[in-house]
Amino acid sequence: VDEARARLQSAAQFADRSQPAERVLLRLAELQTGDEAYALLRRVWTEVPGTDADRAAAAALAKVPQTATWQERALRAERWMDAQDWGAALAETESIVAEAKGTTLDACRLRLVRGRSLYKRNRISEAATALANIGPDCAQVNADYGARGLYLLATAQYRRKLYQESADAYRQIVTYYPTNTMADDALTRGGIALLE
Repeated sequence: VDEARARLQSAAQFADRSQPAERVLLRLAELQTGDEAYALLRRVWTEVPGTDADRAAAAALAKVPQTATWQERALRAERWMDAQDWGAALAETESIVAEAKGTTLDACRLRLVRGRSLYKRNRISEAATALANIGPDCAQVNADYGARGLYLLATAQYRRKLYQESADAYRQIVTYYPTNTMADDALTRGGIALLE
């Protein structure tokens, strides 16, 4: 068993491309107990929602008393969003919306996921509300959630014919994220919004 565990741990670190990493992690979780098994199962559940591996991990997780943290649920929702399953992303975040306040990486992730998913479902006003203040709140986070959120907010405000608010959101991209690749485009789009 120890030799098999060592092989699987090695495989999990240097995933064999012939077998999906989540399958290796599930097999490794079967050989572990307690917190180690839980961490592996939760990782699969978080990273690959909607897959067979996710369903297997969820079945195993249903037998333990721990529940997912709001941060893990936000990360899972981001994976749903990346897969363009806006409804699943919204459902995953519905009960944790209150956690979106703050300036942490996870709070910024949650705000972007929720705002983008609402926007893609054509719930533009709700998306604008979800993305309010994302620029300044997420400026210190080492990820582009703030810039992406501002871009969506500006686009949402433009679609709502709130041209000044759209231009203001575009301007914030340049102010808070001057080196972001969207900054140049934001100047142009902000100017267009002011011409409306």
